[in-house]
Amino acid sequence: MKIFTSNLKENLNKETNEKIILLIMNIVFGTVKKPVVEMLLKYLMELYNEYTKTKMRDQGIVLNQLITIIHTCVLSLSAYVQLENDTRVKVFDLTNYHIEIHGCESEGINMISAITLAFKKDVKMELLDRYVGYVIQGLDMLHQKETFRAALNCLADFARSNDSRITNRLAPFFQKLVQYMHSDIDKDLKSQIIRCFGDLSLGLKNCV
Repeated sequence: MKIFTSNLKENLNKETNEKIILLIMNIVFGTVKKPVVEMLLKYLMELYNEYTKTKMRDQGIVLNQLITIIHTCVLSLSAYVQLENDTRVKVFDLTNYHIEIHGCESEGINMISAITLAFKKDVKMELLDRYVGYVIQGLDMLHQKETFRAALNCLADFARSNDSRITNRLAPFFQKLVQYMHSDIDKDLKSQIIRCFGDLSLGLKNCV
């Protein structure tokens, strides 16, 4: 596994890197050995921090590739293990750093989704408010479809989290989405919003 992830650093071929990422993600979701995934998560976070301090070609692309695999590891572990407090803090810190450096984009919002599902009420209120703010920013970015789609998915995960601290903050999101449905936006975006309403309904049924 380390051989695969180390190859990302070279970034010689974007298509090759994407194939490596897909392979690692399939391994992560396919393995029943969750301690292996937890070890991989810790290694990837160390690698991410190392790469932030290393001068390398297309550093931003490599970091985004790494955050994609880290996101997959967190999701894979969420239903099986309770991560050590130190590991949880590192996941929070890495996510915050990534969003601060790269701004509001899909990879960072996807990490927020994973954190919401994996750690639930382990996320402190101050950090939770920051994450909600990022998702609101993502919903304002209609012109960046990938980021907007990530924000919609994250909103659905907010509902699935069954955390009243989040679900009680969903009203402004609903209002924004309803406004979009009455505006002249791309039909594809409207269909995604409709799908999001369905996900929200399914997620919130356990909170009623």
